[in-house]
Amino acid sequence: MRNRTKYALAAAGCLFVFAWVLAAPALQLPIGATVATGGSMGTETPQFQLWADTEPAVGDIVVFDAHGTAYDAYTSHRVVDETDRGYITKGDANSIPDQELESVEPVTDETLVGTVLVSITLNQAFYAVSTLATICMFSTVATLRTSERPV
Repeated sequence: MRNRTKYALAAAGCLFVFAWVLAAPALQLPIGATVATGGSMGTETPQFQLWADTEPAVGDIVVFDAHGTAYDAYTSHRVVDETDRGYITKGDANSIPDQELESVEPVTDETLVGTVLVSITLNQAFYAVSTLATICMFSTVATLRTSERPV
């Protein structure tokens, strides 16, 4: 296989991994990423969040599908209680739980998208992604170059 083909395959592989994480919600994969905006969690700075399809506990931040409710979007808020009907959520900067708003039901397994594992600012996310992409590319190129050397 020619060097250019190897480099192209390595680059395509790195891009595939990043695209997989970003496309996870639409593909209903067990891990994904979202961008949370708005001040309900105490910051106006957009937050990049990595989530996994795991069972949340009280205190965890969850992503849930709130389409058709007062929020009408995917929402990231903290679980403040668990009831027989589902999880009670609240934005850290909000004075009342979401479920005290009209049309917002407790978060159930059907509306739960995932539990947030990491929440960082978009600037931090861009820095992390560019750093990981650079490491991925350089390690791939180094591996391909050393594998071409005669023994």
